[in-house]
Amino acid sequence: MPPSDTDIMQDYQNNNLVQVRNGNIEDVINDVPCDILYLDPPYTKNSYSVQYHILETLILNDNPELRGITGARPYENISNDWSRPNKVEVVFDKVLAKTQASHIVFSYSSDGLMTKDYIMFALKRYCYEDSVTCEEIAYKRYKNFKTEDKQGHREYLFYGRKKPIEQVNYYCPLNYMGGKSPIIDFIKPELQGRSIFVDLMGGGFNVGINTNGFDRVVYNDINFAVANILRMFKEEDTSMLLTFFEKTIKKYGLEKCDKEAYTKIRKDYNKKYRGKDKAYWYLYVVILYGFQQQLRFNSSYEFNNPVGESGYSDSVKEKIVSFSRRLKEIDVEFHIGDYQEIDNLIDAKTLVYVDPPYLITLGSYNDGKRGFKGWNAHEEVRLLSYLDTLLARGCKVVISNLLEYKGLHNKYLHEWAQTHKADIFQTKFRGRNESLIIVQ
Repeated sequence: MPPSDTDIMQDYQNNNLVQVRNGNIEDVINDVPCDILYLDPPYTKNSYSVQYHILETLILNDNPELRGITGARPYENISNDWSRPNKVEVVFDKVLAKTQASHIVFSYSSDGLMTKDYIMFALKRYCYEDSVTCEEIAYKRYKNFKTEDKQGHREYLFYGRKKPIEQVNYYCPLNYMGGKSPIIDFIKPELQGRSIFVDLMGGGFNVGINTNGFDRVVYNDINFAVANILRMFKEEDTSMLLTFFEKTIKKYGLEKCDKEAYTKIRKDYNKKYRGKDKAYWYLYVVILYGFQQQLRFNSSYEFNNPVGESGYSDSVKEKIVSFSRRLKEIDVEFHIGDYQEIDNLIDAKTLVYVDPPYLITLGSYNDGKRGFKGWNAHEEVRLLSYLDTLLARGCKVVISNLLEYKGLHNKYLHEWAQTHKADIFQTKFRGRNESLIIVQ
């Protein structure tokens, strides 16, 4: 008889309990209490149930029809995401996020589907960065008559000491100008005290994605492109997105600084894909290879950012995977338009986070030349007046902004903060004092 999902066996000699589970690790890991997690998954497209088919048959006792020279089991209906490109990264991320272990030990191979760099990026997200190490061990590679004779095969042994989950931060895979990922640890402690979180000008959603304890999260931004790309990451299968991105990059021959290939896909997006199915899948690829990965459009909303020096990488891939998984877990709704259009969603139970364009800086998103209206003193005053109405309802308001910069002074915000006796906290970032202004 096949074992049940969970069987308990008694080690009588040592008087210890051994718990045996029969299931996919990514499906059970959340319920397994442990101090140390050791992972040794399949490395390649060959599932373990193919390599160890005799053990599989002994366990299942199903008398399969054998095939091939070695008498292997049929494997067409076997589902193992650890042996599938772009699915393995998704399940690996889930296991790292959900395990209760304090220490993670992971065996892998230089022949594996995941790269060493990707594994290191993933471990450094969920573990203390200075604890993450990798030992490389020269190891004789398994070879059969079909195997290519590759030199330099190495086994990897990774280690990381896991952080508490509330210390894990997620970053948008868009390099969104003005994003708060570098100072998220400065902002996170103030995001509490209400049951609903509204990101009034959500941008890349680096703040909203890192909230905890809210019953509901509302994202709003006037930029339809960034909002729809975020919605794409939430709603679409992550492995399908990765496969599409990589095939599209290969199809167009995209590389950093390659103007010809970039101009071709940008033209195809504007003329062939825009407004069609998977338009934002294509747009995301174009953005990755554009100048500073900016979202820039002309007055007809054709994408017009020039070629840049960045592109797709293991670091970007890891951000896509971890960000998408977290986004899928959050009860978040997306809205596109002026912030006052979601006024009916805000009441006394709401914490409103506001990260507007900074009035006293020269950010390109202020100039009104990116397909969306710019930011000026009139818009600053309109926003502050609207926040007055929210405070009158009993909302908590948290604002990210600058009060002073290079001799300039935001008098409107300073006077508003004084009037409301706001708590003001500051942190140094890129040579300027980023302010967090809180009124409740």
